[in-house]
Amino acid sequence: MHNPLNIDELIFLNQAAQGLHSLEKIDGWFLKQSSEYQRRVLVELGNMIQHARPLPEDGPQAVVESGLKHSYTPCVLLSKGANKMQINRIVSLSNEELNKSLHLLLKLFSIADKRRRGAETEGIERHWWHQDLSNPSIIKSIRSRATRGEI
Repeated sequence: MHNPLNIDELIFLNQAAQGLHSLEKIDGWFLKQSSEYQRRVLVELGNMIQHARPLPEDGPQAVVESGLKHSYTPCVLLSKGANKMQINRIVSLSNEELNKSLHLLLKLFSIADKRRRGAETEGIERHWWHQDLSNPSIIKSIRSRATRGEI
């Protein structure tokens, strides 16, 4: 059983998916973590991807947009489908594949979430992760709501 990430970690991942952090910053944060923690991040990212409801074509698109070689194991798996089973397989790969998996899953999340934010206007304001996470006042409000147990 994994421990869920805290609100700041979730905000960071959602900001990364919104393109608000450089790949260098994301890698710097991820690579200094233990492999156990990295896997927790990937599990949580997999959950966020499922909430974003990826389409079958999102997997191959994420492979292309990630800039990773199509022959890398996570890319091969994702090209077979952007579904929970394939994402779980990616999360279970060896430690050497975790950083590539992060890049790929962040790209998949970004693609699916961006489409969902564009297509669904009703209820978007209810979900903190759909908001403009570059806005410090929104971040402050999210943290405050999390502290009160509202998130």
